[in-house]
Amino acid sequence: MPFYDYSVWIDCPQDIALVSAKKRDVNEVELFGDDDTSLLWDTVWGPNDSDYFEQFRPDLLATVLVEPQF
Repeated sequence: MPFYDYSVWIDCPQDIALVSAKKRDVNEVELFGDDDTSLLWDTVWGPNDSDYFEQFRPDLLATVLVEPQF
């Protein structure tokens, strides 16, 4: 079994990822209630994503690196 452990990293700039996440979550009232998820993305989740990337560099650990054109 040559690829028992296979990982893919999609290299997306943080600002584009945050815009996409905010658009996705704006209609998730069932999941988040009436909370403003945009604020959470700006103050908690976005910074956590940046910290994780800097600490673990998943782009360097992935089997495949996908670099889409934005």
